[in-house]
Amino acid sequence: MWDEIGKQYGVVSNHYYHGSKTPKGNIEITEEQFERGKQRVLKANETLHRRPDKYMNLLARNWM
Repeated sequence: MWDEIGKQYGVVSNHYYHGSKTPKGNIEITEEQFERGKQRVLKANETLHRRPDKYMNLLARNWM
């Protein structure tokens, strides 16, 4: 739904993945982008006092 409403206003929703493939239309991020995302997640978690171990792959991908 977000994608359809966004299109009405010129907003493009991209879906990213790293590692295992996902359905067509998604964009693969590079290893460099993924590593940059991991560093940002670790920095944010210092402030938040959280441990991202279990969800690092998703959080680093979402940073993109």
